Amino acid sequence: MDWRIATFLVILFWGLQGVLVKVALRGVDERTFLIIYGIAALALSFFVAPRGEVVRPYVGVALAAALTSILGYLFYLEAVGSGKVSIVVPLTSLSIAVTVILAALFLGERLDTYKEVGIALAMLAVVLLSL
Repeated sequence: MDWRIATFLVILFWGLQGVLVKVALRGVDERTFLIIYGIAALALSFFVAPRGEVVRPYVGVALAAALTSILGYLFYLEAVGSGKVSIVVPLTSLSIAVTVILAALFLGERLDTYKEVGIALAMLAVVLLSL
């Protein structure tokens, strides 16, 4: 699948989930929601075809990625449950700044001036949307 199509689908599904989470948290606590989330992720994983071999040293990195995702999601559930979803969701999008900085530092990814300005404008848009 082309990365642009995948990116569009991420935006679509994550956009939907913000509202669905807010509604779900009206009748399900955060812990129960996370258990349901885990069961759904496990069930869905059976429909995703493996793409290659598992390289042992990267299993630890995969575990670290999963744990940081789960911890972030726990705080996300707390924020959405107690705050306005129209403010919380755009603000959590500011995580892109962390990703961009870490990608530059640890992955050697370079940004030209146009991309830097684009990211800054996107971050400004997120802040303005949450006001």
